[in-house]
Amino acid sequence: MWSFRAWQRKRILARNPVAPELWQQVLDSLPILDGLSGDELSRLRERAVLFLHDKRLTPLAGVELQPQDRLRLALQAQLPLLHLADLGWYRGFHDRDLPRRLPQPAEAPRRRRRRA
Repeated sequence: MWSFRAWQRKRILARNPVAPELWQQVLDSLPILDGLSGDELSRLRERAVLFLHDKRLTPLAGVELQPQDRLRLALQAQLPLLHLADLGWYRGFHDRDLPRRLPQPAEAPRRRRRRA
């Protein structure tokens, strides 16, 4: 049975491809994604593209969002929802003001687990 929603999804994905170099650069910067399978990464990529198509990320004055920043934010937003049905979890989320400077992966605080 034909579905408008499925057609629209395929069209959005076809019109908004992620360059392989950009994809690899962002994957390399997010070690949290290392344990995902190829199928999971593919599904995460699709969900990130759909997220970026539907949402607007607005940086504060003086900040410029690079394509890798946008993709990195979308991947991290979709990761917790990866195995959940697409129920519009971010439906009410339309616009997000971003801080003046995004932390870089090397600057992120690292916590170590204490051994019992």
